[in-house]
Amino acid sequence: MEYHSGYQQNVPNMQFIQPYEQYFLLIGRVLIGGFFLISGLLKFTDIEGIAAYIGSVGLPMPVVLAWLAAIAITILGGMLIAGYKAYEASLGLALYVLLATALFHGPQHWPLEMAAFLKNAALLGGILAMTAHLRLVEKPGPSPLMGSSSPTPSM
Repeated sequence: MEYHSGYQQNVPNMQFIQPYEQYFLLIGRVLIGGFFLISGLLKFTDIEGIAAYIGSVGLPMPVVLAWLAAIAITILGGMLIAGYKAYEASLGLALYVLLATALFHGPQHWPLEMAAFLKNAALLGGILAMTAHLRLVEKPGPSPLMGSSSPTPSM
């Protein structure tokens, strides 16, 4: 495979990254996935507290939502770390961050939640950048560094 630092046309899977850059994506996946994996596992230790927080903003079925959140981000974080359907996992995590930010840290909760809002906005930006990059470099079949799963985008 030939690598170029810029955009390379007529390459079906658009793998134009430098060989060392694949490690940046791996490190990013592990850091972001690890953040969610650990956060999800911690939610299991206090489901009642998480449910109370969810209920405090008026959402229905807070215990069910607390369990769903804990399960979802634990699984999605693990998928991202493992590179299994990493593109889909990153989309799921982006949706989770967007919803959590809007519901629990949005302007209606400022100034108390402004720092959490800004942290989540930055996290969402990183996830979206990684998601776009995953879409460009993923190819079908297993790959420990790039993830596996998504069909190659058409040009």
